[in-house]
Amino acid sequence: MLAGRWVITEMIADKMQQKQPDTGMEVDNSEKPVDNPSEDSQESNVSPEEQAIYSSVVSNAMKVIYGEKTMPNILKMLQSANEPSEGVAQVTNMIGEQVYSSAQKQGQEISDDVLQAASEEINGLLFELGEKAGIFKEISDDDQFKAQVRTYELWDKAHPGMMDKEGMKSSIAGIDKNKLSEIVSQMGGE
Repeated sequence: MLAGRWVITEMIADKMQQKQPDTGMEVDNSEKPVDNPSEDSQESNVSPEEQAIYSSVVSNAMKVIYGEKTMPNILKMLQSANEPSEGVAQVTNMIGEQVYSSAQKQGQEISDDVLQAASEEINGLLFELGEKAGIFKEISDDDQFKAQVRTYELWDKAHPGMMDKEGMKSSIAGIDKNKLSEIVSQMGGE
């Protein structure tokens, strides 16, 4: 998966473990490039600029997910969803909208590849949060697959034509290709 090629640095994890002042839903897109990429990033085609933007997107998403004022609302949204995959997809898109909007206001472009990889990471963080909070009992690969596809579907509805459907197919290739083709064709893809 594409997300496996992106590096979430220890710096971001350390930042999130430290007490962060809650900024509500505003996000900071001013992360600096990472000085020490891991071996995974050296093997991929990810530029240092893309890595820095990805790290910033995920870091800002984590600030929203774990913020003192925002986490209770996120937990309520996850709990109120009919299915774990739907709740995770909806929250991921809400967070994605906030991070994307903030980046645009600052004149920062976020590529499809970065958005797709970051959404996979955010979905994973939300599933983990839901499990730790006792909202989700067992999360299957199918739940994760459905959440990622639904995340893409919701983003595509909110931003028609922005999403590279071929890139989307690539990022979740290796999962159930029949399901993926069916969903992409419902979204207006090939």
